[in-house]
This record gives sequence, C-alpha cells and structure tokens, in this order.
Amino acid sequence: THRTGVRRLERLEAWHSGLADCFLGDLPPAFPGRENALKLLLAGRRANTWLGYASKVKRWHDFCDSAGIPAFPARPEHILCYLGYLQEEGRIKASSLQPYLSALNSWHVDMGLPKPAVGHAITMLRRGYGEVQAEDDDEAVRARRPIPAFVMRAILDLGSSTGSVLVRRAATASVLCYAFMLRADSCVRLKHRHVTVTTRGITLQLQVKTRGRDVSTTVHRPGCDEVYHLIRLWISACSADGAASLWALPTRPRDLFASPCVGKWFQDCCDILALRPPQGEKWVGHSHRSGGATGALSIDASLPVIARFGVWDNIASVQAYLDASVGPSADALLFFEHLLKPSLDLARAQLAQERAAAS
Repeated sequence: THRTGVRRLERLEAWHSGLADCFLGDLPPAFPGRENALKLLLAGRRANTWLGYASKVKRWHDFCDSAGIPAFPARPEHILCYLGYLQEEGRIKASSLQPYLSALNSWHVDMGLPKPAVGHAITMLRRGYGEVQAEDDDEAVRARRPIPAFVMRAILDLGSSTGSVLVRRAATASVLCYAFMLRADSCVRLKHRHVTVTTRGITLQLQVKTRGRDVSTTVHRPGCDEVYHLIRLWISACSADGAASLWALPTRPRDLFASPCVGKWFQDCCDILALRPPQGEKWVGHSHRSGGATGALSIDASLPVIARFGVWDNIASVQAYLDASVGPSADALLFFEHLLKPSLDLARAQLAQERAAAS
C-alpha cells in the first residue's frame, strides 16, 4: 500500500542519516567534501538493494512493535524468535531467509555495531527451519535445476514463429538470458544502446552485479544463427531510441522492468508450450544462467571460456552453476558451439604451407 511505501522510505532515510553519523561523525554539513562523501557511501549499494533492505527492516520493525521490544539494537534472542515467527507465518521459505538476515546485519554494521544475525544458534535454527518446512510441505522441497537446452530451443522456435509481440518479447528475453548466461537483473537493465548487432554477431554491454558501473563489460556472440535472427527481429520491431529499455513495447517506450519479469516471461513461454520440470525440480532465478553454463559444459566448452563468456570473476565461482551429468545435445550445440575452439588441423595445414613456401 501507499502508507507501507512511505514508512519504508522513512526508515531508509533514517538509515542513511545514521550511516552518515557513524562514518562522518560530527563534521558540519558544510565541511569540504562531506556531502559528496555521503553520496558516494550511499552509492556503494545499488538502489534496488537499499529498497530491498528497507522492506526487510520494516518487517523486523513490525515484529518488534507487535512484541513490544526495541528494534535497535537487535538482540540475538529476539532475532531467533523473529525467525520462528516467520516460519509460523508460512510465507517465507527456508531458501529465502538470507535477505532478511543480511538486511539486519548490514543495518547494524552501518551503525557501527557488530552483525547480530550470525553465529551457531542462527545456523542451527536455519537448518531446523528447512527440516520442519520439508515435513510440513513436501511440495516446497524442490531442487533448483538448470534449464535444459531442449526447453530453450522450444522457446527459441516459439519466439521466431509467434505473431504476438508479448510472446515474442517473453521468448526473446528468455533466449537472450540463456544464450549469454545472464543474471535476470543484467537482462532487464539492457537498453537498446547496449546491444550492437552486426553481420558478425551480437555484442552486449552489460551491467553486472560483481563489477562496478565504472567498468565496461562487453560480451560478443559471433555468428548469424537462429539466436541472432530472433534478437535482431525483436530489435527491428521495436525501432526505439538508444535510451529505451530493450524490453519496452513499441507503444510503451518508457516502461522499465524488474528482475522478476524474466522469470514470469519464461514461465509464460513454458505455459504456452506445456513444458514443466520433473517432479521435485523447479526452474527459477539463476536457472537461465546455470542452464547456459551447463549447456556449454555439456558440449565440452572449457571452464575458462564459460567463466569469461558468462562474466564470472573466477573459475571457482562457476562450479555452483554447473551440472556435469548433463550430456551433449544438438540443442546445446546450437546455442554454444561458438565457445568451442576450432580444429587445429586447419592451423597445422596453414603452418605447413608457410614453411613449405619459405623453404
């Protein structure tokens, strides 16, 4: 509601004020550089992170108000009871608890206090949270799985053949997310100026979670295959200026999009195609990213190549996204053949010709 949003922003402003008091002390507002230093401190977290934290801290305040306890500083025993309250509510799954704890921890650290939501008791309670959830609702126990290549091939075909602009947008976003191994937030941030389409392929300029916005990160996908043609078809149909969102409809060029849109668009495509994961599995969140990385691995793309193309900071961080048990397929080859090194036979023949000509 509007009132809830106002309260969240009020708490966010109070958080910013407390952070300024903690880190900048009692310097007068007119002190040289102070105003900009605070601006840079606040820019150290992106706007959606601040808003997400603010909503989680509001939940904590609501709990404390109902229990008649002070919200700050948070006492460890109160946080344990808070988690018990969330579990009783039945709205928050065990896998979704971390943002609630991260918000409380970040809030306290910003005020110069230690993190309150850490330690042995928190770890035990979170484990118990998951165990009880599994006993109460076995439907909630589903493993997050990479999206299989055959699913994305079906969505690629759907996007290429549909006459609906909404379906084509949903399919194109899903295919682009998978083919470039993108996070959902990187996908929805794309504007038309961030996408370069030439006769040699497609290049994206990305804003990624692990790198600052002052660092330009580009990814090139060579070739003019089915993926290329679908993305080019969508861009041509939009005819938008460079500042517009890549996913804005031609009739609504100012629309902006949040990360959950990618999951919804993917689900819309699956509903049309009647595609479902096996019982006990689900495709959500990073499933595009893990699906792309797993598809590339299945056709023997090397880990360094996958890490570079998918913009992972190091090879070790790729491991959590991979399912090495997935075998190769023609569908995976369609999406990721460009990541394979060509045969050395051609290079050997060329070298032999150069040596023969020189002798």
